[in-house]
Amino acid sequence: GDDLTRHPVLADLLVAQDRVPGYMDAVRDFSAALVTARGARAQLALRAADLGRINQPVKLIWGDADPLGPLGLAYECFAALPRCELSTVRGGHAPWLSNGAGVAAELRGFLAKWAA
Repeated sequence: GDDLTRHPVLADLLVAQDRVPGYMDAVRDFSAALVTARGARAQLALRAADLGRINQPVKLIWGDADPLGPLGLAYECFAALPRCELSTVRGGHAPWLSNGAGVAAELRGFLAKWAA
């Protein structure tokens, strides 16, 4: 959902990482540890009860066009986290790339509220 051509430094980083010895093996192993052909490994999933034990304030900033995490998932996480604020911003899975100003504004407000 985000256009990496607007971020040439990030695009260069993604190309360069493929040249790091062992990088692709690590990505493959990490991916296999998280998902199967049928989807995410159930034993790794955080359930509502797990999220309910998190006492720290949490700010969820969700891209409204995230292809990997639909808004319904954001609402489920929000409902399960006892001290959570949820904001949706224009963007995909990495909304800070396409909407850095919107994400920054959300973070500034949250941090100002909870700063020690």
